[in-house]
Amino acid sequence: MLETGLTVHGKPFADYLAALDLSRAYDYIQELALGKIPLDEIAIRDINRLVTYSDDPNKRAIAGQYRQIPVWPNGVPDVHYAEPAEIPEKMHDLITWYKSVEGKDHPVKIAALLHLKFVTIHPFRDGNGRTARLLMDFELIKHGYLIINIQPDKDCRNAYMNDLQVAQTTGNDKEFINLVVEYETAELQERLQLLKRIENERKNAEKLTRLDDFK
Repeated sequence: MLETGLTVHGKPFADYLAALDLSRAYDYIQELALGKIPLDEIAIRDINRLVTYSDDPNKRAIAGQYRQIPVWPNGVPDVHYAEPAEIPEKMHDLITWYKSVEGKDHPVKIAALLHLKFVTIHPFRDGNGRTARLLMDFELIKHGYLIINIQPDKDCRNAYMNDLQVAQTTGNDKEFINLVVEYETAELQERLQLLKRIENERKNAEKLTRLDDFK
């Protein structure tokens, strides 16, 4: 749809609007990753504004604005998101932490922790999950790694939610970091296999060209 502008019959139009929003947000984090825009609270607000713009026209005024109401994760009573009054300070602390570790720790680890810390604050009314994933992808892109996608199937979703909950309730973030590492490793392996196939096809094409020249 992004390449041609064509839609698929039977798909809700809201899905296409969400895809456009996400595409714009990815363009924006590419600019962030290239260093044109610093990662700060304003940038994070802009990411959230971009990914939630088409969710509900009545909520556009609050897109990118810190929430003013308390919220809780469904079915996880042990996890407590930041209270509204705490959000500005916790977001300031998040940026301070990021600046203190950037360039000093492994980018994949930082990407995982940036996602974890942000989604635990849960500063916005909507789009926290999408914003958290984009922040993670920003850090990966910035250091030449591939973006990752937490798969939506039941098993992958449950594994993600379980590791996230453990990190949020116990402070032990090892398994969550390992989960992100596993996703990144799988993406890199798949890309290497693709590059090997392309290289083999190139070599075969060169052989055929040389044979044609010999004839």
